[in-house]
Amino acid sequence: MRRQMRTELLEELAGVPIFAGLWRRELQRVAAAVELVDVTPGAEVVSQGDAGHDLYVVARGSATVVTDGHPTAVLGPGDTFGETGVFAGARHPATVVANDELRLVVLGRRAAFGLLHAVPQVAPHLLRGLAARLVRSEATVDVDLTGRARGSVRS
Repeated sequence: MRRQMRTELLEELAGVPIFAGLWRRELQRVAAAVELVDVTPGAEVVSQGDAGHDLYVVARGSATVVTDGHPTAVLGPGDTFGETGVFAGARHPATVVANDELRLVVLGRRAAFGLLHAVPQVAPHLLRGLAARLVRSEATVDVDLTGRARGSVRS
């Protein structure tokens, strides 16, 4: 039973674009570092303004990114979120809500850094995803009542 679960986990990870192309040994390292989490439709995965400690990779399903109450993006298999908390110690810039049955690969901060060290082949995939998000994003600047500029980035 345990071997079957392990095989299923490796197959699941191999189907996630960020882990595609990794050798079996590398996938085993990924499997040792991650947790698979299933999220029901309509559930919030993370909330805007909360502290972030985990990196999330969408394995199956989709989720909507909501910034300041407005939908700003839809995430699907291979997309990541939570990087700001893991890599910059920042709070979540947006809320992420499951659209349907959502399966996430979750790495805590230590596990994420450990994985990037142990399996550096993951880094280019992660960086490509982040760069694509930056290219798609619109920088907006608001002015509050005191006249100070307030910047935000929306996906």
